[in-house]
Amino acid sequence: MNHLIRPYRPEDRDEVALVCTRTGDSGSDATGKFVDDALLPHIYALPYITFAPELASVVEIDGAVSGYILGVADVAEFARWWKSEWQPVLRERFPSTSSWPEADRRLFDRTVGGDDLWSPRRADHPAEFHIDLLQRAQGLGLGRLLIEGYCQKLRELGVPALAIGVGARNTNAVAFYSHLGFAVLDTQYVDGQAVGHTMGLDLADPR
Repeated sequence: MNHLIRPYRPEDRDEVALVCTRTGDSGSDATGKFVDDALLPHIYALPYITFAPELASVVEIDGAVSGYILGVADVAEFARWWKSEWQPVLRERFPSTSSWPEADRRLFDRTVGGDDLWSPRRADHPAEFHIDLLQRAQGLGLGRLLIEGYCQKLRELGVPALAIGVGARNTNAVAFYSHLGFAVLDTQYVDGQAVGHTMGLDLADPR
């Protein structure tokens, strides 16, 4: 099995969207989970590669895009762009959700405004990212390499720190990011139960 990490190219757009769709349910193949499979990539992938394609990298396995990392160096600037430029794209692509199941509609309504998507720590951790790998690309050390490459790009831009949201029940992911030097900055609770963490990395730290 041959694998390659390379910069994102515009012709990768559809394959990146498919990877996002297939990994949208905590890493399982989620194709068909939503009424409209375009929903997840229109929230978690396409806006990022539209806004900052230069920060995105993809993984190829035997010539097929099988994973990616993408993100933004300045979440506050991205949030402003989302509201002025990306909200109209979402409204046009998904003109009516009234017939959708409640879970689909709730996700769309919660994210279309954008505010729930980004860490409240963006003042001191201005960069964020998303990373997804299909099963065939997992267990090869590619996630670590993607993150290390992304962090190097941010350092070259002078970005001081970055953050990522991680589900509290996803103990493997929490352990993975902790091993890379990320620390828990905040924890979100629902009915007294931890449901998510904001984890951050100081880019001045050589780890």
